[in-house]
Amino acid sequence: MTGFESLWLPIVLSAVFVFVLSSIIHMGPFWHRSDYPGVPDEDRLRDAVRPLMPPPGDYMVPRASSGAELNTPEFMDKMKQGPVFLLTVLPNGAWSMGRNLALWFVYLLVVSFFSAYVAGRALPPGTHYLNVFRFAGATAFIGYAVSLWQMSIWYRRAWSLTFKPRWTASSTPSSSPARSGGSGRARRTKGGRRVGGNPRTSSPVLGPLRPGGVGLCRPSRAARRWGVE
Repeated sequence: MTGFESLWLPIVLSAVFVFVLSSIIHMGPFWHRSDYPGVPDEDRLRDAVRPLMPPPGDYMVPRASSGAELNTPEFMDKMKQGPVFLLTVLPNGAWSMGRNLALWFVYLLVVSFFSAYVAGRALPPGTHYLNVFRFAGATAFIGYAVSLWQMSIWYRRAWSLTFKPRWTASSTPSSSPARSGGSGRARRTKGGRRVGGNPRTSSPVLGPLRPGGVGLCRPSRAARRWGVE
C-alpha cells in the first residue's frame, strides 16, 4: 500500500494534464458538430414554449403523477400521440464558461483522486509502472467514460454522444496519477553498460525524485533508452 500523502502531486498534475488536453480536443471545429441536431421549425417551437416560461431544470413530457397513472388509458393515449421527450431548460443568456470550466476541473480532481486511491491501496511502492497504469488507467477510464452509459440505457441519449468522452479518455493514457514505479532491474544497453537504480529515488523519465519517490508513471522511449524495464 502506498501512502496517500505522497500522491497529491500526481493527482493535481494529472488533472491539469487532462484539463489542457481535453480543452484542445473539444475546441476542434468538428468535435461537437453532430452532438445535438436541430428540431424542425425551431422558431415555431420556441414561440410555442416561450409563453409557458418553464424555470431552469429537467422535465419529462408527458409525465405521470404516480405509478398508478402510468397504466391509465388517458396516459397511454398521451404516449401514443406524442411528442415524448426529456427537456433540460437552461437560464437565458450566454453560457458561463468560467463556471463550467471550474466545475470540470473539480471533476477531474475527483477522478484523479479515486484513481490514485485504488492504485495506492492495491500496489506497494516501487511497483512496475505498467502495473500501476493497469489500476489507475482502468479507474480513470471508468470515471470519464463508463459512468455516462446509463444516460443512453435509460434516457435514450444518442450512443454516439455518450461514447465521445470514451475517445477523450482513451487519448489520455498518461493522465492517471500513480507512484513512480518500475522494478529497476538492470540490463545491458547498446553501449555495453549495465544500468539500473532504485525507482523510488530516481526516475529515467522525470529525473531525481523527492523522498518517497513521487512521480507520474508513464512509459516512454526514455525509459527504454535508460534500460529500465
